[in-house]
Amino acid sequence: MNSENWERQADDLALARYSVISPLISRQLTGKEKILARAEILKAVHLFPDGRTRKVSCRSLERWFQWYVDGHINDDGEVVTEPGIEALRPIPRDDKGKPRKLEPAFVER
Repeated sequence: MNSENWERQADDLALARYSVISPLISRQLTGKEKILARAEILKAVHLFPDGRTRKVSCRSLERWFQWYVDGHINDDGEVVTEPGIEALRPIPRDDKGKPRKLEPAFVER
């Protein structure tokens, strides 16, 4: 896939993720209203850019909301992506196209 197609797909996915979490972001909600909004999001079936529909897991909802609010933060505490819709884009893997580390005993076998 060329970089232009990847960029477009990443943008489309970010917008789809935003559409899922937008009820939690676009309004000021009380604690009870947040719980009800989350429940509605979790039971709804959402349309994604690849044309498939699916429900969103609680973990995905939490992660996407956190990314939107705080941005992506790596294990060292460094900000990888600034907060906002840009943080909802997938991050390309650093090891793409490279073999992952295998245990020496497994390789010898």
